[in-house]
Amino acid sequence: MRDGLLQEAMRALSPSALWKMRGWAGAPGKSCHWPNDTDRKKAACSIFTATTGKHAGCELLKDHRQGKSWDAPGLLAEVEGISLREACRLFIDLAGVKPLDAPGTGNRGKRSKSAPAAKPAIPPREESPPQPPFDFRVLNPRDLDAEDIEAIATTRDVSPRTVESLARWGVIHAVTLTANLRLPIPRQSLPMHAWALHSPSWDSFRLRPFCGLFPGFEGGRHKSLTPTGASCANPVWIGPEHAPRVLIVEGEGDAIGAVEIARRERKPDGLAVVVMFSSSIRIPSSFLSRFEGRRVRIVPHIGDSKRQGEVAAVRWSAVISHVAAEVHIFSLAGIPMPDGGHVGDLGDLARCSELKGVTTW
Repeated sequence: MRDGLLQEAMRALSPSALWKMRGWAGAPGKSCHWPNDTDRKKAACSIFTATTGKHAGCELLKDHRQGKSWDAPGLLAEVEGISLREACRLFIDLAGVKPLDAPGTGNRGKRSKSAPAAKPAIPPREESPPQPPFDFRVLNPRDLDAEDIEAIATTRDVSPRTVESLARWGVIHAVTLTANLRLPIPRQSLPMHAWALHSPSWDSFRLRPFCGLFPGFEGGRHKSLTPTGASCANPVWIGPEHAPRVLIVEGEGDAIGAVEIARRERKPDGLAVVVMFSSSIRIPSSFLSRFEGRRVRIVPHIGDSKRQGEVAAVRWSAVISHVAAEVHIFSLAGIPMPDGGHVGDLGDLARCSELKGVTTW
């Protein structure tokens, strides 16, 4: 990547303009909060123009708590949780800066005399043959019976009608785990029954026990599992295909919580729930068209020290903001639970029956 392109992009797109373009929460100014961190009572950041050093004449954002300053590309990387290299490429694209030999610049093929000679192409690395897709039939999937539905509803503290709704959408089934599967479960604990939340084609799914946790080795326990050879890396769409509103949640527990809240508020028909099984998952480009022209809400997990759920929500928002009609991230921070604790995810929120009416997505 050429430094000249990046410098030109920084002159064309300031941190203030980038902030507004990306739709980050808050507002840039001489006294402002960190982007997407407006919960603090006192602003601890400021936008200023550098007068010395390599950034002279460029706008920067300074976080006075850390004593650090960020230029626009660095701020993009920090706020959206991507690498600096990836952020620089995205930033140049956002600024509309093109190299001299790019199509449409009128300089195609022109090079300066000092331009280095082109390096010989590196032959492509020979790829290993693709693995056959996981055959979900080894799980012996079956429709949930009344006992299964009651067990899941009791464990998740939701109405059985919520589980029945998921079953009607064809995204939840009972399965049988056997020793033929590669799972971190002792053989003496198998076979055992569990349930799976999955995509229609089973190209992405997670397994959950009907109660408690999966047994592991050396006293370990597992909340959810995906067998070796299978995947949970793709989003799962639950609900009407053409729903005008979409709610993105993290994890199968939150998916059930989201459907419970929508059913409780009698607004399930116009809402689709998209499940991301982990905060590390990225939304594939092939999935983006499903958000086109729709109102999207993202409710991340909160409470972990690294704020992985919140960082993931910002990353997902950045990806889909170009196609969705609008995108907003909802924070559940500070909402009290009946037991005196605080809400950490939608599964917790679904247990707060007195909050009816404040969760209309």
